[in-house]
Amino acid sequence: MSQQSSRESVVPELRRLLDVVFENGTRHLFEVESDLDMTTLLLNDAIEKLGQRFNALNQAVRDQQDKIDVLLSQHDIKGSAVEDIRQLSALVNTEVNAAVSSMQFHDLTSQLIGWTVSRVNGLRELLSILANPDDGIVSNQEHPEITGLLQEISDSLKARSLALDAGLRRSVDRQHLNCGDIELF
Repeated sequence: MSQQSSRESVVPELRRLLDVVFENGTRHLFEVESDLDMTTLLLNDAIEKLGQRFNALNQAVRDQQDKIDVLLSQHDIKGSAVEDIRQLSALVNTEVNAAVSSMQFHDLTSQLIGWTVSRVNGLRELLSILANPDDGIVSNQEHPEITGLLQEISDSLKARSLALDAGLRRSVDRQHLNCGDIELF
């Protein structure tokens, strides 16, 4: 086989391989982006619900303290028990406020997800370059055995892509969300 015909057979095979890489990579990147979008929605929903619950809890504690204060004043109770109750009330209020402040991880997580989406988009653009390479990319190759290697790579990519698809879940299950006897959500 001449050097020219070897190149002519390698170039289409290389294009086919690059197309397969582009198609599989792009499909997986769209799935990643979709998963990140779903993560953002779930995170936003969870944070909103947690915020509502903490605010309701805080209001209930304040209402309870108001009733305790009324009872204490009506019965003219004095002493260390009154101070203990007030300290506990202040502690609960402080802890609820700290829990609400701790939910600021949402902002950090949203930033990380945004950056990851940007990286996914950048990788998708790089893959598009693979789908439309320069014709000169293989012009200097002088190895006819590259066609067989390209076929092996192509087959391997297809098999790994199928395995990846089979190993990924399409729905999210709640796992490890229990903390003692309290179920979150």
